[in-house]
Amino acid sequence: MTDTTPCNATPLASNIWTWYGQDEYRRIILLAELGLALEFLALDAERQRAEISCCAECNLWSD
Repeated sequence: MTDTTPCNATPLASNIWTWYGQDEYRRIILLAELGLALEFLALDAERQRAEISCCAECNLWSD
């Protein structure tokens, strides 16, 4: 198997520690929000519908 990682790729954990050390907390928070969004998108349609059922605006477009 060949390694397809670009030679200039920095591991995610290294980026997070760099941002933390530079007080760039906004990037860390955005990364966490991205993780939550990806978890939601990975759910099947029924589970997504159940997750957003309490949001009046979401119900308008999801029903």
